[in-house]
Amino acid sequence: MTTLTLSTRIADDADEHAALITGWSQRYVQLSAGAYLGRLHEVQLPQMQLFNEYAEQATYQHCVPPAGTLWFGLPDEQAGASLRFAGREVTPCSVLVAPGGEEFCLRTPERFLIGGVVMAPADAETAAAWRRGGPRIIPLPGPLYRALKALPARALALAGEAPEQLLGAGAFPREVSSALLGVLAAGGTPIDRRAVQDRQLRWVEQTERWAHCAGDAPASVDALCQRLHVTRRTLQNGFQAVTATAPLGFMRAQQMAAVRRALCDRAQAARPIRDIAAAFGFDNPSQFSQDYRAHFGEAPSRTRERTGCTHSPAAAACC
Repeated sequence: MTTLTLSTRIADDADEHAALITGWSQRYVQLSAGAYLGRLHEVQLPQMQLFNEYAEQATYQHCVPPAGTLWFGLPDEQAGASLRFAGREVTPCSVLVAPGGEEFCLRTPERFLIGGVVMAPADAETAAAWRRGGPRIIPLPGPLYRALKALPARALALAGEAPEQLLGAGAFPREVSSALLGVLAAGGTPIDRRAVQDRQLRWVEQTERWAHCAGDAPASVDALCQRLHVTRRTLQNGFQAVTATAPLGFMRAQQMAAVRRALCDRAQAARPIRDIAAAFGFDNPSQFSQDYRAHFGEAPSRTRERTGCTHSPAAAACC
């Protein structure tokens, strides 16, 4: 018997938000400052997944859709110039496409809403063609894009009011498949990974690795430039192209995320907060506490309390 699953999930942390979507492997890092709110409305059908996702704060995401599927992303038209997909700027009314089982990066602005449709292929030949296609951005005329953008919300409404239209011989899944595959066949080309863009993506990826490796993060933009063997202007331009964020701001957000993950790690519950902060480049305890509170909307000690990782008064020292 075919069934559907309808769910609404809410998160107050970027890592928690990344884990909400069924079947995906993801990592989110919060880029902008303030309390986090993530929300997901999802309907799961036998051969299709549709969702609307919202994030209050800007994020940098690593996303892997379920293997053997094809994902269509439908960002809000008002997303603005800071939206990036696979290191490319996204113009309004553009459909984002990525094959399942392969990672793509998404840089989202504040108060970002995106619809998503994940489809399973009809046969192995179609699945292979999807994998060869790679990620792509498909600009569309406004009216056509808005019709597609409405599909996830329609599915969510039907799941609660008329689920029979989504199951069995229901017409809605066929309508969705026909519309999106028609868009895929009619336009868009795979994202061209030119040498300069590959280098820019590597700079960002390497900076992420350093930021999340305790004791290994560069202390300044100049130090980052020296490690990457590029000029300051070149690095600035590369980060703007890929992340719409300055290098230092991006690195600091990654380091803050690394500290937050350590604070939520029960294996590190006995470790003083000041030691964790220092390991990721925050040597001034009082300044770190202020910066952490500004970035996440709560004190480091509160993060530990909320996640149940409080171990002792010594572990909470300084924050």
